[in-house]
Amino acid sequence: MPTRVLLEGPAIEPLLAQVREEYGSGVRIISADKVRSGGFGGFFAKQHYELSVEVPDTNDDRKNTMQRKTTTA
Repeated sequence: MPTRVLLEGPAIEPLLAQVREEYGSGVRIISADKVRSGGFGGFFAKQHYELSVEVPDTNDDRKNTMQRKTTTA
């Protein structure tokens, strides 16, 4: 079963780079949101990004690869 990971940061590009570096290219992006919090009447609010990704299990990858090999052979 895949694992979901939530990453937060001030910009989206570094988060995407971090995901690729840590988890590889097999991840699936579930959501990417700009979040504003705090402030007064919408002013002085701080914003950050939340990136939710789904990381496949390594065991699932092996099973899928084995199934593909047996079905194509």
